[in-house]
Amino acid sequence: MARCGPDEYVLDRVFSGASFRWLACGVKIDGMVERAMAMMKWLDKVPVELRAVLAGVLVIGAGTVPWAVLVSINLKLLPAAPWSVVVMAIYLWLLAGYLNGWGWPRELSEVRRRSLRIARPPQPLWRWSLVAGGLAALSLRAIADVARRLSPHPGQDLAPPEMLAKYPFGTVLLLLLMTAAVAGFAEEAGARGYMQATLERRYGPVAAIGIVGLIFALMHYRLDAPDLWPWLLFTPLYFLASIIFGVLAWRTNSTLPGMIWHFLFDAAGMLRYWWGGIPKSVWEVGYDSMFKAECALAIVVAIPAIWAYRRLKSVSGGGATA
Repeated sequence: MARCGPDEYVLDRVFSGASFRWLACGVKIDGMVERAMAMMKWLDKVPVELRAVLAGVLVIGAGTVPWAVLVSINLKLLPAAPWSVVVMAIYLWLLAGYLNGWGWPRELSEVRRRSLRIARPPQPLWRWSLVAGGLAALSLRAIADVARRLSPHPGQDLAPPEMLAKYPFGTVLLLLLMTAAVAGFAEEAGARGYMQATLERRYGPVAAIGIVGLIFALMHYRLDAPDLWPWLLFTPLYFLASIIFGVLAWRTNSTLPGMIWHFLFDAAGMLRYWWGGIPKSVWEVGYDSMFKAECALAIVVAIPAIWAYRRLKSVSGGGATA
């Protein structure tokens, strides 16, 4: 297997022992430095592919885990005031800055910036990325609603509306919107940023997008799920979503368009099920007019979405932008 060049596979530097050896020269901490260096030497032997996956998972966890903790605390302490949203907004701003190169160690700033690749694409690439991503997200939203109706347990992964009704309207609204924002940022930064960007350089875009898609689908499995069938129905959806946002990130060399549409996709679903209630399974009420309308919407919008992605390919010159 070919080794990466000096500008290739930037995560080699993120997980290399170089920064720890530099730290050991400047700071003498008996025992701790030696153990850290030993661990980093071990990580040096880990294939870059595995390190890319590990980096992506850590970035996703860095965004989603703190928010889950904050929501739990907020709903127990002063639920009338959604203070956790303010705290999380500040944290996300700091996290985004760090992942984009701000802070220590400075020697890895460019590495982090290239891994996150959050810069806005140039025109007209930016415009077409929004058009293509928006149409694809709308079609995907309809497909997700169809998949939920096909599940024997449509509400298995959703908070029951009656439970949310115990809390103030403003609190629930802001918590749901922040949940969508956290997912949009963290999952795009981790999966289509830190993970996919490295795999693109190693295997090319097709293999990288496919590998990330499989990992992304597996990451959405809930160990505490009482029934496996809903997840099996949603697995193709998670894979498709990752492909859509993965191609968007590759064509534009930016995770920003995907973050925007990922947020809106999640927000639309959460707000719909909160306000309109969890839909009933087709196995309970049959293939009603709403189900048929969602199937039609998914197909009709998919056609211009495919055309927009082809247009995005043409604008980008047939490959990723520099």
